[in-house]
Amino acid sequence: MNPKKDQIITLHIPEIIDSKKVFILFIKKIYFEVARNKMPRYDERIKEALEKIENGTPTERSNAAIILGEYGSGKEIMEILLKHLEEDEDEFTRQDCALALAMLEEKDALLSLLMALKQETSALVRNAIIDTIGELGDEENALELMEHYRFEPWDVARSSILLALGKLRNKKAIPFLKKIIIEEEEFHLRINAMKSIIKLRGKEAVPEVITLLKQDRRWEVRKQAAETLGYLGAAEGVEALLFALKNDTHPFVRGEAERAIIRLSSDNRIQYTTPEDTAQRLITLFREHKKGHKK
Repeated sequence: MNPKKDQIITLHIPEIIDSKKVFILFIKKIYFEVARNKMPRYDERIKEALEKIENGTPTERSNAAIILGEYGSGKEIMEILLKHLEEDEDEFTRQDCALALAMLEEKDALLSLLMALKQETSALVRNAIIDTIGELGDEENALELMEHYRFEPWDVARSSILLALGKLRNKKAIPFLKKIIIEEEEFHLRINAMKSIIKLRGKEAVPEVITLLKQDRRWEVRKQAAETLGYLGAAEGVEALLFALKNDTHPFVRGEAERAIIRLSSDNRIQYTTPEDTAQRLITLFREHKKGHKK
């Protein structure tokens, strides 16, 4: 044993540890000093944003709207955002005012948002308004969005309406969504309609979804149809899913069909005679499916 060596160790290890602690505390102190002195407090940011939204450049007004939505609260901020949504000449500022109202979570803004939706000329702003209505609205607003869908020329905004209908939880939208998935030519509209059908638990749309899985020309739509059948617990769709698993030309569709069948089986939605028989039939089908792809 070397007493000097041991002494050095016992002397220096605590010093090294203490030095690290001091260094970390020093860095933290610097950070908090900078944060305290350089970063504006919430009330200061709101005060600056209120000035910028009235007198700033278009970019400054747009940024100010987002700050007011993120850090502001109350009806006074809501009224300021609504005023600029209706009156600001810059469409990006109007767009950000609409999005900021969703952050503000003031449901009293809904009536003004619906009126602005009818009058707005910019497709970008209409799309933002629709998104905000989807976040803030209720079942009654679903009916108004379905009415607006008829007149909305821009597919991106129409797509947002379809997604908003799922958030608004009005089952009266299901017949409307069923019509969309059969009649709309744009494939992303059919996809978003099915996403909302899942949220609304719209099992009455299962026959139309099965038709899409069997016949739609777009693999993206067929994949969504398989997912929809799985999430709806649609046992009547299992034969279409099995057919897609074995015969669909796209691997993503086959993979989604497999997941949907497993989901249905695990939920005891499909049984041929017993749970064991169901499991065995699925295992056999999967093996045939995998074997066919190895050839």
